[in-house]
Amino acid sequence: MFLGENVRGLLSHDRGRTIKTIESVFSEIGYSLIPPRVLNALFYRVPQKRQRLFLVGIRNDLLPYAQFSWPSPCPQIMTLSDALKAGVLYDSDVPTSPGQRYPEQKAAILQQVPEGGCWRDLPPEFNGEFLP
Repeated sequence: MFLGENVRGLLSHDRGRTIKTIESVFSEIGYSLIPPRVLNALFYRVPQKRQRLFLVGIRNDLLPYAQFSWPSPCPQIMTLSDALKAGVLYDSDVPTSPGQRYPEQKAAILQQVPEGGCWRDLPPEFNGEFLP
């Protein structure tokens, strides 16, 4: 058996021909592809909204014995706090950290990003070497 994951756009890439080609190649080497599914990590105890395409293949000689089923979504949505603090996911808090240390000039610029903002919120005079 194998498990693969990729971007959800793979399903519709080239009007679905790419996934058909992938399925055909696996078939040529003796595997059957379970119909792929897009799963959102948020519903599977991961505190992140991340949709990924999952591919499951089973070798043809094992297919009659396979009892594969997709996982059921978890009823509880996990948060960043769940990932950092002791509780449902982990038995201890994440250790404290001083965080990233920037050179003085870059730190001064980052101080100007408003709370909840990003680099796009910096004044225009900072457009240049510090912005993507």
